[in-house]
Amino acid sequence: MKRSGIMLLVLLAATFTAMGQNDDGDTKKKAIAEITFDTTTHDFGKIPFKGDGTYTFKFENTGNKPLILTDVRASCSCTVPVSPEKPIKPGEKGEIKVEYDTGDTRNVGKFTKYVFVHSNAKDNRVRLKITGVLKKSEQ
Repeated sequence: MKRSGIMLLVLLAATFTAMGQNDDGDTKKKAIAEITFDTTTHDFGKIPFKGDGTYTFKFENTGNKPLILTDVRASCSCTVPVSPEKPIKPGEKGEIKVEYDTGDTRNVGKFTKYVFVHSNAKDNRVRLKITGVLKKSEQ
């Protein structure tokens, strides 16, 4: 009986000790950048040949550390992204302008293209997607 009582006390002490520990710490919040986009996809619908193939993806740094975009790259040369070069402070907003080449006859027809955004954010890789149909010049 004495032995089981001691074991019960040891078990309870171990349980309360484990419950009292917190990996991320209650007093110190870990500094991390977070990138939150309004949307990660855009459908242009039908675009006339040499029409406007530009869309701006808007985002915010919802973290508590400056957001640094380390690499913003398109899946092909027919799509050109332009992104901020300076860090985005916590709470600030930014934009990535994406332009699809609508003046090249090789791009006529249905398209799906991607822009890959690499950063120091918690989710350090985001994929932006543009779709549409580039119409022939005589349509």
